[in-house]
Amino acid sequence: MASTKANFWLLIFCLVLGGLTGSALSQVLKLLAPWEVLHRLLVIGPQIGLDPPVRIDLEFMSLTLGFSMRLNLLMALGMFSGLLLSRKF
Repeated sequence: MASTKANFWLLIFCLVLGGLTGSALSQVLKLLAPWEVLHRLLVIGPQIGLDPPVRIDLEFMSLTLGFSMRLNLLMALGMFSGLLLSRKF
């Protein structure tokens, strides 16, 4: 049971690390890519999530729930490599 929990957290860690690496690479490429086609293909992507956030007002307290993620090709490749990396361990 503990091994399954450890594998889950390793998978989450590798996916986040891969996403961050892909995001950093896309930011560097955004500065260096002179071609508009390459810039659109690798750097610009859809934004996925709740926009605007869900707001629940209960008179005595208010909850705001939101989630947003920008996804591009380099981030997806980074997350996929993180998935492969987590499968090795």
